[in-house]
Amino acid sequence: MDGTTTNVPYLNLSHTPTPDVLTARNSQLRIRLWELELLYTAIEKLESGSALTNLAQQSTPSFKNMLDLSPSNVTWAGHSFGAASIVQFVKSVFWRQAIPDLKGTEHEHNPDWEPLYSPAANSGLSRQITAQSPIVLLDLWTMPLCSTPSTKWLWEKPLPCWAAEEQAGRSNVLAIMSEAFYNWSALLQCTKSLLSEEPERETVATEKVGDRLPRLFYAPKTAHLSQSDFGCLFPWIGRRFLNAENPERTILLNVRAVLQLFRERGVQVEPFRESLKVGEKDDMRNDEGILAMDGRVEGWVPLSVHE
Repeated sequence: MDGTTTNVPYLNLSHTPTPDVLTARNSQLRIRLWELELLYTAIEKLESGSALTNLAQQSTPSFKNMLDLSPSNVTWAGHSFGAASIVQFVKSVFWRQAIPDLKGTEHEHNPDWEPLYSPAANSGLSRQITAQSPIVLLDLWTMPLCSTPSTKWLWEKPLPCWAAEEQAGRSNVLAIMSEAFYNWSALLQCTKSLLSEEPERETVATEKVGDRLPRLFYAPKTAHLSQSDFGCLFPWIGRRFLNAENPERTILLNVRAVLQLFRERGVQVEPFRESLKVGEKDDMRNDEGILAMDGRVEGWVPLSVHE
């Protein structure tokens, strides 16, 4: 390293989906998707026993044969724009053979209409991401996904879970919203559309009930930052400016829901020592009920994807 540095200025983009904003968001997504590929490639190298060094020139310990990278064993999770990145990445890999042919169209030579990401056909990612791949979306920000004409073809493709042939097992998709995002009606509807079998439809007339149906929850009196450790570090900001209460319980609900998703996927996870208050009771320790859709957990509201 030669000691030189490069400043990358913060790019302040509007949340209004104008053509210029959407083009800029696509550029950001391209970087995120590229970074996700690099991350997975690095994990593959660690699992193979390859020696890697970080910026401090320190070698990583050996993880040879310690990471199970069998197909669908990696969980893909993100928060906000990170959740949007995960959706775009997983769907780009899973639906890679459905990329539209722009040859002969007005967009043939338009770089803004090129696929944001295309994995190599023989890559580990192409084998890793399947209809059974677990996905966790925290306060998914849908604007970069549902408003961009050049990626509309991918938006109209459902999440991979809907392509599973077998019906056995529970859903491998979990989405959690803060009250702030739940009250954002346009975003709530886009989130439900994304989680449905037919994202291109604004509403779904017939509810299809099945094990693959993604599960969606929100926690009352929470803000967007409640999904991270910010709420626990600065609870007074959440209470005073964001109407967010009890940040520790919010994080606890999130963590226990994700861990229960792992258990349903066959991952061995020890139960919490502390019980989780369920209504007037205080007796849930194994988390079996946290993903139930009957609203039994206090401060944890299940939502139907099809309403």
